Amino acid sequence: MIYQDIINSQRNYFNSNKTKNVEFRKAQLLKLKHMIKSHEDDLCEALRTDLSKSKTESYLTEISIVYSEINSALKTLDRFARPSYKKIPLHLIGSLGYTLKEPYGTVLILAPWNYPVQLTLAPLVGALAAGNTAIVKSSESSLATSTLLQKLLNETFPTEVVYCLDPKVDPELLFKFKYDYIFFTGSEKIGKQIMAHAAKYLTPVTLELGGKSPTFVTRSANITQAAKRIVWAKLLNAGQTCVAPDYILVDKSVKDEFIEQVLDQIQRQCPKGVLEETYPCMINAKHYLRIKKLIGEEMYKTETSFDDNTRKIGLTLFTHATFNSPIMKEEIFGPILPIIEYDEIGEVIEIVKSKAKPLACYIFSKNKEVSKRIIEEVSFGGGCINDCVMHLANHHLPFGGVGQSGMGSYHGKYSLETFSHTKSIQNNTYLIDLPLRYSKQDKTLNIIRKIMK
Repeated sequence: MIYQDIINSQRNYFNSNKTKNVEFRKAQLLKLKHMIKSHEDDLCEALRTDLSKSKTESYLTEISIVYSEINSALKTLDRFARPSYKKIPLHLIGSLGYTLKEPYGTVLILAPWNYPVQLTLAPLVGALAAGNTAIVKSSESSLATSTLLQKLLNETFPTEVVYCLDPKVDPELLFKFKYDYIFFTGSEKIGKQIMAHAAKYLTPVTLELGGKSPTFVTRSANITQAAKRIVWAKLLNAGQTCVAPDYILVDKSVKDEFIEQVLDQIQRQCPKGVLEETYPCMINAKHYLRIKKLIGEEMYKTETSFDDNTRKIGLTLFTHATFNSPIMKEEIFGPILPIIEYDEIGEVIEIVKSKAKPLACYIFSKNKEVSKRIIEEVSFGGGCINDCVMHLANHHLPFGGVGQSGMGSYHGKYSLETFSHTKSIQNNTYLIDLPLRYSKQDKTLNIIRKIMK
């Protein structure tokens, strides 16, 4: 089928108003849930092929999150779709004011390779729940998973509702056409290209990007728990996570203890290192060689391990990193954890504020005032106190970036908000018709001022 024909078929179907029916939307969500339930093992196997993810990690970080999104949408959709009545000012007495959520139309969803199931299907949940039609493209880098998703989605949905493109399709083809909304997850570089395309048509966008997410470990932190949770978060997908702790800012007085605990946790959580069958691999040879080169060029680091055959790299600490280190120039997206010591929290906060705004920020501290100060002074997309990554597990919280780490948010009810336009309606009555609105005389000005002040 010609791509233009796919877009036209979706536009025509959307214009028939069938997707706006709440029961229709629920049916699409249930279809999607059934599709996943019926193919959980296939999806896990595809993720193992692409990224060497264990079945447990695949379910925890990918499939279960999509289930959570579907269940949340089904639970909130009736209320979301109803008119929301608003207060009426005195000069509009007798009328009604309300808002309605309406879908945008045909949306384009572009998903990355690192969490291909979650980051393809979670936005799709929001798009369908809001009443849109959707064109989906997953990454060619995660070919096994993306090819499977293409097959499953196109077997589950009619083309006019959801169409999943071949992951190998030339992205330039996509940019030749107009969409009603674009949702992109990926790199800042491609995000800029998406915005440039969207600007031609004034198409609204959500950009879920990344950045160097800092983790503060203060002197009052529970060092054992901090190390345990940081290592767990960094080992997820072998560091190929947009909200992974990118670097550590640790109080000088607890640095040695922290490093000791981190090394202990690496041994506990991944005792066989790169020989661990369930430890994820780098997505491809290019990325593997990039991370390996970064480690090879660093002088002060802990012992590491590589497996060229499986593309696996052990979690490596850079123990004497600074903000000027080469590793601090761009997002790592791999199993490297630079550790930067600080003397005074205020100084390091100012340095972080001078950098690009990160997607996430994590704070380990028992001192509530210190935590509050970091949260209030540092701009970031979202984060945790005394934990890492787990803000994604709460679908009641919006997830998204700020500045260079992205724009817009989703998850839970926020996904429905993202894929909807809020339409304002003022419904007036013929029974009351204040003559003041028609008067051009100056003597009415005092009356108007008393009413509208």
